[in-house]
Amino acid sequence: MQEAYELSSQTNNFPEICGRICPQDRLCEGSCVIEKGFESVTIGAVEKHITETAFAEGWVKPAAPRVERAESIGVIGAGAAPLSVFDTIMDLLPTGGYFAFSFNDHTLEDPAYEHKVLEYTQMKRAQLVFCEYGAHLPGKDMKSNVYVLVKK
Repeated sequence: MQEAYELSSQTNNFPEICGRICPQDRLCEGSCVIEKGFESVTIGAVEKHITETAFAEGWVKPAAPRVERAESIGVIGAGAAPLSVFDTIMDLLPTGGYFAFSFNDHTLEDPAYEHKVLEYTQMKRAQLVFCEYGAHLPGKDMKSNVYVLVKK
C-alpha cells in the first residue's frame, strides 16, 4: 500500500483532494479499465483509500520547496476549492501581483465562475492580461479557460 501511495504522489500533487472532489465518475472512470472486458476502475475510491491509509500510517510528508523564495504562490483547482477561495486569494494578493488560474469545462457549466472574473475586472480591482480557451491537457478530451489577472 505504501508503494501505491508513493506512485500516486509522483503523478498527482493532491491525491487527498482529487480522490474526494474530482468528478471522475463523469470524466474518466468509464475509460479506465485494467484490461478489456473488465468493468471500469473506480479511480476516486481507490485514490481516496490509498491516501487515507497513507495519512493513518504516517507516510504523508509535507513537500519542501527546492529553493525558498520571498514571493508567495497560491495554486488551487476550482474543482477542489470553493469559489470563495478566489476572493481570499485576491484579497491576500499584493497590488501588482499576478493570479493565474483556469476553469475547466465541468467548472464552466456554472456561470458563477466566469462572473467572478468579470466582477473583478469590471470593478477595476484587477486587469485581465491573458485569457485563452482550449485544450490545455494534452491527450485529454477536456478544455479550459486559462486566465491571468493582475491585482490593481
